[in-house]
Amino acid sequence: DCAGVVSSGSGPGITAPLRGSAYVMRGSQPERNVVPLAAHADADIGNLYWFVNDSFVGIGKPNVAVAWKPAQSGHYLVRVIDEHGRADARELVVTAAP
Repeated sequence: DCAGVVSSGSGPGITAPLRGSAYVMRGSQPERNVVPLAAHADADIGNLYWFVNDSFVGIGKPNVAVAWKPAQSGHYLVRVIDEHGRADARELVVTAAP
């Protein structure tokens, strides 16, 4: 029934993590090993759905960060999807330090 339906407006835009940045997990400060996930969205959007790789991370509001704690260092794909199915994605590198 949705064939031919076009959603107006623009999709969400990730504002954190910053494009091209690397985050460092510190073994000596595990409480600080949090990556903020944030995005802007059109005014009619109430919720944003966050995924890292293929795992659901949580639901957040536009312009409000959702905290994600990576389990290990590596390369990740962060995606946000709005209530209309529009999405944004970016790659993220997490490294480990003592």
